[in-house]
Amino acid sequence: MTEIRSVEWVGGEDGHVRILDQTLLPGEETYIDISFLKSACEAIRTLKVRGAPLLGVFGLYALALGVRQLGNSTGAQKAMQDSARSIKATRPTAVNLSAEIDSSTRTAKNVEDVSMLVAMTIARGSAVAKSDAAASDMIGQHGQELIADGGLYLTHCNTGSLATAGIGTALGIFKTAHRAGKRFRVLVPESRPLLQGSRLTAWELEREGIPYKLCCESALGAIYSTMNVHATITGADRIARNGDTANKTGTLIHAILCERYGVPFYIAAPFSTFDTGCPNGEGVPIEHRGAHEVRRVKGILVAPAEANAVNPAFDVTPAELISGFVTEKGILQPPFGD
Repeated sequence: MTEIRSVEWVGGEDGHVRILDQTLLPGEETYIDISFLKSACEAIRTLKVRGAPLLGVFGLYALALGVRQLGNSTGAQKAMQDSARSIKATRPTAVNLSAEIDSSTRTAKNVEDVSMLVAMTIARGSAVAKSDAAASDMIGQHGQELIADGGLYLTHCNTGSLATAGIGTALGIFKTAHRAGKRFRVLVPESRPLLQGSRLTAWELEREGIPYKLCCESALGAIYSTMNVHATITGADRIARNGDTANKTGTLIHAILCERYGVPFYIAAPFSTFDTGCPNGEGVPIEHRGAHEVRRVKGILVAPAEANAVNPAFDVTPAELISGFVTEKGILQPPFGD
């Protein structure tokens, strides 16, 4: 199976970023080329590119575009700092984006040559992509021990090759287990309001040949209470030092239902998604998105045109509801400590 390449740098210092436009899936597989900082930031804001680990990679490529675009007029370091602020403001919850940007700016703080700074940032983006792909492979290997023949599993949002530079985190576990010959089923909630589950996860599972069924989030209570769910595995956008975990809104519903019905609940994420500077979930910045996403489904109005809406993009699952973290180093289980 050929892995999906959601983000890649094309060409040398004068090249550009090529992304798979995830807003058009599953109907169209369209790749777009991005050469300017404003377009890169817009691609993040509109979720053309998404997923915490993948945003770490794309953010670095966007930073290179900004330095190249602005550096000759403002100076290399000012261009880097201005570009970094713009990129980090696009999505505050996913820690990989800000962490990789901050690390890159610290490493290159004494570089004043624009061309050298661009080359360094592109190289760092490529190195992070390679590292994330390797971490995804190891997460899949460690996590497949959680998958049993004939089992029924739940996940949430999208955590596959569309969200990482490799096979994926939670979806990477399912892919690895399936490629090893295990046969099981996956239930995929739609993930309203932007349908990352039904549009993206179902698309990846279908490509992989893994049996799945869609469900509405409103059906989760009925599913957990009447069906023999073996385990739920989701991804993460930021994991605080105590294990509290921010992920796509709806994850907390899974965790609460898992505790109520005795279902193991796992988070699959690389160590790059752990934020050791954030003591607990109260310190996680939660992105709130526009009401228009709730009023419309794929552009079709499904509510009064002026209806207001609450639209948090993430929720935080307390560490005590998490059975373990599947990482590239193995499965971490409570008590987690620091």
